[in-house]
Amino acid sequence: MKTRYLDMAGVGRALASPVSRHAVVKWRERYPQGSEHPFPEPDVITGAWDVDPDTGELVDDQDERGVPGWNAERLPEIEAWRARLPGRTGRPRKSD
Repeated sequence: MKTRYLDMAGVGRALASPVSRHAVVKWRERYPQGSEHPFPEPDVITGAWDVDPDTGELVDDQDERGVPGWNAERLPEIEAWRARLPGRTGRPRKSD
């Protein structure tokens, strides 16, 4: 049986309050590993391999240009992460 993973668009659509792929991309950029509120690391990165032109062997790209994927079972973890986002009070109102 194949294991299926959610890409960034899939994560965004699967949340209780759906968001765009762009929102998930921004969360990963704004809250990287090592920050005070890091976005959950993906379970898999696909396509992050290059072929060495001299040997023809696969070489780990290391810069993670590939597509990240999260197991759907981790959606509660991502929902909990989102609920703890700082500044989730909405846009400030204009004063009267």
